[in-house]
Amino acid sequence: MPISFHDADETAQLGVAAFLHIAPPAADDPLRYGALFIINARGEPQEFSYNRLELQQPVLWRALDREQAAIRRLARTLFEAVTLTPSLLLCRADRVGPHVFGAGDSLALAIPVVRLAPAGALVGYTGVEAQQTIETVDQHGECYDTHLFWSPQPPTGPVETLFTRLVERGLALEPFARAHEGLCEVYPDLRTDEP
Repeated sequence: MPISFHDADETAQLGVAAFLHIAPPAADDPLRYGALFIINARGEPQEFSYNRLELQQPVLWRALDREQAAIRRLARTLFEAVTLTPSLLLCRADRVGPHVFGAGDSLALAIPVVRLAPAGALVGYTGVEAQQTIETVDQHGECYDTHLFWSPQPPTGPVETLFTRLVERGLALEPFARAHEGLCEVYPDLRTDEP
C-alpha cells in the first residue's frame, strides 16, 4: 500500500534568487570575471551563466568609474544569458558598488536588489538604499551580523519569504563561494588576489 503524503514545500511558489558574483581582480589583470548563479529557496542550483571582459583603456577614465562601468557591462551580458527570471538579485557590497543598480546612470531592475556586507566591511552606500542589519549563520554554524543595502526597498510578500528562507538556510553569502568555484572551473586561468 503506498504511503499517503502531502508535499508542503512552497519552493516553486517562492521563485528563484540570483547571485551576481564579480571575482576579485588580481592587481595587474585587465580581465574581469563574473557569474550569475541562480538557486531556489532550498539552495539547489537552477542556472549558471558566466562571462569575462577586458577593462576599457584607462585613458580619460577615473579608476572607480572604469571599474564600475566594467561591472555594469558584465552584469548586462549575464542578465541577457539566463533563461530564468529571478525574483531577487543578491550582490556582495564589496564587489558591486552602490551606483551599479538603481536610478540615473545605473542598471534599473524590475526586481529587488540587495547588496550584502559582513559587519566590519568598509563599503559605500547611497542615501536611497534602504539599510538593514540581520544575523546570518556561516557553514560552521557561527552567527554574525550582515548589513543589507536594498534598492529600492526591502521586498514584501513571496520575495520577502524567499529571502527569509535563504537566510534561515545559511544561503545569504554562501552561494557566492559556489559561483566563484564555478568560475574557476570554467576559467582555469582566473587569477585573484583573494578567494
